[in-house]
Amino acid sequence: MRVNPSGNPGMATGGTGDVLSGMVGALLAQGLPPRRQRRIGVLAHGLAGRRRGPPQGVSWGSSLPDLITALGMVRTRWSR
Repeated sequence: MRVNPSGNPGMATGGTGDVLSGMVGALLAQGLPPRRQRRIGVLAHGLAGRRRGPPQGVSWGSSLPDLITALGMVRTRWSR
């Protein structure tokens, strides 16, 4: 078993799991081995959540558009 340390509690909102499922499915469709696509998808999802998460001490959930925007930022950063 592996534990992913990225993300934040603000990601516990409706729809964020759907975003993760879509990412993992897209990576699988690109031909990545299942084990690798799961790791990449979960890490990218968590990093995006951390990037768009709540400020320290504030309790609110990440909105889906913010999470999707942050995923683009994570991808751009990884592409460098």
